[in-house]
Amino acid sequence: MADAAVERTAARSCVAWGLFLLGALAATAAQAGPGPIVEVETGALQGVTVGGADQFLAVPYAAPPVGDLRWKPPEPAAAWTGVRPAATLPSECAQLPSSNGPGSAAEDCLYLNLYRPAGGGGGGLPVLVWFHGGGLVNGSGNQTDASALAAEQQVVVAMVNYRLTVFGFLALEGLSAEANDASSGNFGLMDQQAALAWLQRNVADFGGDPANVTIAGQSAGGGSVCFHLASPPAAGRFHRAIIHSGAFDLLILPGGGGGPCATRSLAEVEAAGAAFAEGAGCSDPAAQPSCLRALSPETLLEASASFAAQPSAGGALLPEPVLDAIEARRWNEVPILLGSTRDEAQLGVISFPATAPPLAPASYELFAGIVFGDDAPRVLAGYPAEDYADPALALSAAVTDAGFACPTDVLRRFLARRTRLWGFEFADGAAPPGELNGSPAGAYHTADVQYLFAYTPFQGALSPEQEALAAEMRAYWAAFARSGDPRALGAPKWPRFKGSTRRVLSLDPAGSRANSRFAKLHHCKLWKKLQR
Repeated sequence: MADAAVERTAARSCVAWGLFLLGALAATAAQAGPGPIVEVETGALQGVTVGGADQFLAVPYAAPPVGDLRWKPPEPAAAWTGVRPAATLPSECAQLPSSNGPGSAAEDCLYLNLYRPAGGGGGGLPVLVWFHGGGLVNGSGNQTDASALAAEQQVVVAMVNYRLTVFGFLALEGLSAEANDASSGNFGLMDQQAALAWLQRNVADFGGDPANVTIAGQSAGGGSVCFHLASPPAAGRFHRAIIHSGAFDLLILPGGGGGPCATRSLAEVEAAGAAFAEGAGCSDPAAQPSCLRALSPETLLEASASFAAQPSAGGALLPEPVLDAIEARRWNEVPILLGSTRDEAQLGVISFPATAPPLAPASYELFAGIVFGDDAPRVLAGYPAEDYADPALALSAAVTDAGFACPTDVLRRFLARRTRLWGFEFADGAAPPGELNGSPAGAYHTADVQYLFAYTPFQGALSPEQEALAAEMRAYWAAFARSGDPRALGAPKWPRFKGSTRRVLSLDPAGSRANSRFAKLHHCKLWKKLQR
């Protein structure tokens, strides 16, 4: 998946993560005191009020998928007696340590963190559900704190943890034989839908409107939103959709390519699962499910370093490829916001030692050949090194356009013919951290998330102009969640993406504005010719 490569390259350490989380927990504990209590279907929850928002953390939406429930669809959460504390973040779902967060061996992780205006805002509030990024192999809903969005814009926000890597996306013939629909894999997507179903039943108790739910996500979380658009079991569980950097075509990854919202066949993911099982010491196909279930999560993680989490089409959750389903009008048609960042690959390129500035022109040509193969001469002609401050930035622009910007443009054009759609591009080239090792990070992959939420991976003070852009983005997103139209009071007009102009809103602290030059600025005609 696209962001597994990009996010792993960012310069962040597990030590910094630990210090941040300890500080966050200490701050929460200091402000906790007697918190608000909400009764849900399984019992009472006591959250904590921080500033103008109520937080209900580690809310169980499904049973722990452990033991015999490993690699099974999520089961309902168990009821409890008394009042359950909900003021501490849950464990991250099992994953290897990465630049996108610390490692975790926790399989008991199917929780969501819910934020609302203090006191519930009188009820009937729009609901925004966020699926985190991380290539479906890492990351966490704990990374994003939506207190400011909830309090300022009067919305209810839920951050969902879901099974990752081999725990969330392992497919095997033996597992498929256990399933009602004769398919396996996609367990992480099932978790996301279980969270949506839980919210349908319970979000009104927090002041939210179950008939006004928007699903949103960034990178692999945005890709997840795309999958739910074509998933029959998700019908009626959401009413609008927002996709950040989720329309990607990462040709440089093993098994990459396929265009936006791409899936693999069940046979392909089962073959990949069998290779993983053999590497983990479970070579007998008939015994692989029981053999793997007997292994510890640590052993499975150790064997998963090269595992690519890839959703498949063919089962009940995704009967057919996403774009085929939409083309045939077999989809969950809702209004959509769809966008990307201007410099998606830049932070990854400048933080990778072999391509970091200053990059020699000969090295640029070498890496262009590695990434783009026989098309490299035409790519080099389209992105001449002399047009950029450093050849590394030329390489970044080419990877950004091929992997993110133009697939996003393709998906926007495809969807805009079938539903109401608005396009955006996050264009703040000075987003924190601003630069890495003296080189500009640009409007990099994930840069936009910190403008909507308090975002753990990248901490940095925003300038007054950036704060204004953040407030403007929160207003747009809340307006869309409220009405299906991102028309925000006092903010620049955001026109629909349609017709011959196909205008995209550029989100910029110097002034957001709509323009129709997105495809030209990102060389999309070139990439269409190359058919990548």
